[in-house]
Amino acid sequence: MRYYPVHRYSVHHLAYSACALPNQCTYFRTVAYAPITRCVNTILILLQPYSVPEKYLLQNNTFIPDYDLDGNYDEDCAFTLPECYRPNITNGSANSNKTYVTSKITGLSCHNYFTPAYTVDEITCYANGSWAPEFICQRDCSDPEEDYAHSTTVHKISMAIGSTVIMGCNDRYSMTGDNNITCLETSRWQSNKFECLADCGDPRDDYNNSAILVNSSWAVNSTIEMDCQEGFALIDCGDPRDDYNNSAILVNSSWAVYSTIEMDCQEGFALIGEKTLKCHENSTWTQNAFSCKEDCGDPRDDYNNSAILVNSSWAVYSTIEMDCQEGFALIGEKTLKCHENSTWTQNAFSCKEGCDDPSAFVNYSALHDPSKPRKHGSSHKMICTDGYSVKGNASMTCLNNSTWTPPKFSCVEGCNDPRLSTENSYIEDYKEGTPFLPDMTIIMKCKRHSTKLGIGKMTCLDNKQWTRNISCIKDCPDPRTFFSIPLAMVRGFTDESSRAYGVTYDFRCRLFYTLYGDGRIECLKNSSWNNVNISCKTCKCPCRRRGNPRHDNVTKETYKEIADETKKK
Repeated sequence: MRYYPVHRYSVHHLAYSACALPNQCTYFRTVAYAPITRCVNTILILLQPYSVPEKYLLQNNTFIPDYDLDGNYDEDCAFTLPECYRPNITNGSANSNKTYVTSKITGLSCHNYFTPAYTVDEITCYANGSWAPEFICQRDCSDPEEDYAHSTTVHKISMAIGSTVIMGCNDRYSMTGDNNITCLETSRWQSNKFECLADCGDPRDDYNNSAILVNSSWAVNSTIEMDCQEGFALIDCGDPRDDYNNSAILVNSSWAVYSTIEMDCQEGFALIGEKTLKCHENSTWTQNAFSCKEDCGDPRDDYNNSAILVNSSWAVYSTIEMDCQEGFALIGEKTLKCHENSTWTQNAFSCKEGCDDPSAFVNYSALHDPSKPRKHGSSHKMICTDGYSVKGNASMTCLNNSTWTPPKFSCVEGCNDPRLSTENSYIEDYKEGTPFLPDMTIIMKCKRHSTKLGIGKMTCLDNKQWTRNISCIKDCPDPRTFFSIPLAMVRGFTDESSRAYGVTYDFRCRLFYTLYGDGRIECLKNSSWNNVNISCKTCKCPCRRRGNPRHDNVTKETYKEIADETKKK
């Protein structure tokens, strides 16, 4: 069975002629159409152009054989037009009888209390079996009066996501904040945009023998001017915050003569003194009762690499306990005090990072790896300079107090440790800590997965030099992961195969592919494989790129040529 290319043709009209025998007929099928028949070598079908945009095609640039061997490759390039089915729109609907590729649906809608997330006029069925663009219905916000107590809606067009309403407050309530709120993508109104606060009561209830002089409003944050009734005089102290810088009123009952109030300091300041003030007969508050001292700043700004261990307050006269960050040691006094000048105790401690170079503890010694961070708790290997050899345990540890463990070695005259200059090596039957003295003979070997070059037997001479040394060449990496060559493999290589210096292998290509280039590889002295420039290309066979036929006209000779190729294959 073969398929006409739906991206080029669709059935328009059929004509039939009698077939001599049923087996002389071949079935044809096109997508979305019922099977039709025609007689072999007899053209009975009229075709009509049918264009499918490139973006709907499923497969491109692939190889496909000419299964019927007629040289007409167009019919072998057929594509399928999948069914998208009726779109499933959550909280919405769409009506359409056409659901195959290139079908379009308009008239999309959302259910009650839902609104489209964005404008979509139509959706289209694509070749991957899905509709696009996506039509999304988002839930509207609920009644905003439920989120804001004592509020009322002044102006509303929609409660969909992104819409804005104007709010107000109920009678005897006043608004503080912004009266515009927006429905967010979470289907919730913006929170804490405003608040409806109850109006103040009659001020005459709080002030005996008083009268209202000018009354604008009793709403929150509004002001009115008061007076006293006939026969009474208005006498009180002014705002006490005018007398005390950076102060705040803690408890306020009245500013009238003989009344008292409790004071505090603004955030970032500490009250030093007596917090209670009294309004005297001369209409002045108690003087010099307290002062507001500014808090100290962050103590970590004064002490590098420090951390706060116990923090109660940064106010004047308060104390805190300090520590150092990880990797640093505290040297000095850890307790700091905030003084009246709003500064912490100075130069109380310092944070020291790690340990100093320990080579000063042992003459002719040095760190084996000076670049390794000397963090607390880290151990470090010590070596001796040229002409000297380690005697004892040459490991030292940096303690948490930035000091070293006592050294357990010394540097005596002799040869250096030959392992320091030869990676991946070891000394046969050697006891660590034994010095390499003149006339001492050792046997050097290479560790596993390394190849030895040179003679391993060597002697320490009187001039503190070795008679010879070896090289240990590390094995090359696994060539199967080292090289990235599509469709190629290393011939005969397994997990147990050698990767030692000098070993060679050959690349080959997988079945139906031919190797181009020199595929021989060798493990080099730098423990890496030599570079190769190879590729695996498809074997020559009766196949070609879709849409690019080898023959413009199919003749009997062409048919025979293709048939012969297939038989040889």
